[in-house]
Amino acid sequence: MPRQLREFAPFLWAAAAILALWLCLPLLTPVHVEGFSASLAALAIHLKTGSIESFDLLQPLNTQYFGLTKLGSIIFLSGLLSTLPMGSDLALKLMMWSGLAALLLASVLLVRRWSGAPWRYVLPPLLLFPGILESSFFYNDNVPSAGAAAVALCLLYGRSRWSAAAAGALFGLAVLTRTDTILVCAAAPIIVYERFGLSRAAVTHLAVVAAAGGTVLIGTLALFHASLFDVLRIGFIAVEVWDRPPSGAQGLFILIFFVGVAGLVAATCGAVRLARRHQRIALLRLCIVPLLVLLVMPGKLWEIRQLLLLTPFLCALAAIGLQAIFEGKETKTRRLLRPAIMAMILVGLVGPPAAMTSADGPRVLSGRVWMIPSWRGWQAATRRDFALLDALIDLAASAQRSAIIPDDWNEDRYLHLLLLDRGYHVAVPSALPPACRLVAEHFVRGKSEVILVRNHQSFVSYSK
Repeated sequence: MPRQLREFAPFLWAAAAILALWLCLPLLTPVHVEGFSASLAALAIHLKTGSIESFDLLQPLNTQYFGLTKLGSIIFLSGLLSTLPMGSDLALKLMMWSGLAALLLASVLLVRRWSGAPWRYVLPPLLLFPGILESSFFYNDNVPSAGAAAVALCLLYGRSRWSAAAAGALFGLAVLTRTDTILVCAAAPIIVYERFGLSRAAVTHLAVVAAAGGTVLIGTLALFHASLFDVLRIGFIAVEVWDRPPSGAQGLFILIFFVGVAGLVAATCGAVRLARRHQRIALLRLCIVPLLVLLVMPGKLWEIRQLLLLTPFLCALAAIGLQAIFEGKETKTRRLLRPAIMAMILVGLVGPPAAMTSADGPRVLSGRVWMIPSWRGWQAATRRDFALLDALIDLAASAQRSAIIPDDWNEDRYLHLLLLDRGYHVAVPSALPPACRLVAEHFVRGKSEVILVRNHQSFVSYSK
């Protein structure tokens, strides 16, 4: 830090803390983003009650897809619901908060180790990358899976085989939660090689990691009479029948919205610095997973939260880049980059809101500080939707038998979850009149019956 700024350091840190608290405010009130998050909670309730096969009797591919590709989060939520007196909403909040805490803490430790930079360069990327915090303003499985994977990477630096086993187990849990997290495992051999070189200790370490990860992943799937092949097959089938248009150039915009313009410049500078210093192993360690994501998932980057698994890698590159920009001998390049990146950071935080996208919340490339009320309003709108549906169930419960016809996928799955939360269970279709059995779910609680008519057909060609 320049000498003239050192006397203001306490005020700068205080301002940074206030900024962080403001940007984190919507973390206190996460909500459902769409029907898939409600499906996770509903599957957890079905698992708790031993009725997971009745999650979707009309469209069983929903049970197979959500149940197999997101099994880790379902088991976690079901465990919370089974052991603690809480509803699905609080269980989801605890999953999100614990996942984010794990991701941030592990990323701080990894960025510090990988970059060797002072804390003033380590911490800012975690706050300045918009996609890290904003992807935690709503329920999803990306946050807990990325958190588990980041902690696993930290444990690879442990001294004992127990640490390696724990790392493998967490890798297995992360992949159970989101299949694409398996790409993070590509960094494990590089980390082990850095520590042990080409030695017997390296082979033993990797073998322990692989054995523990395989036991958790394959063993858990076996309990549900499935295999990793089934998970991959169901995932490919779902993507194929959705026929969602390739993201194409949108993938680049997804990256920019995740790291921000300043973050992208800093990370690029970090990669350039490693390349110029011929730090090939470090460059490979930090770039292999981002490159694999681009190679394995071309055209399939549709949501900003998909990049959460890259958090420690991109943040480390950004920390290296920031140190390269602000430290070292005075050069023409540094004289240009310093004010430029400071301007980018300021515009990203307090500039006029611009380049908004509403794919999963009110995201912007500039003016994040001014968008916090918009995020809170977006969350409040979802809570109002749930309150309306809850009131509808109250109205339906006052009659012996009622029918509810949702008009979209989100409302369909929200109602399913709310009915389960209210103590209803799914009855066998044969209890319905023949004309209803192929288009409706039958919920029963005591003498109250609710018929949920399913207008939305899942897994058809994607359209907006």
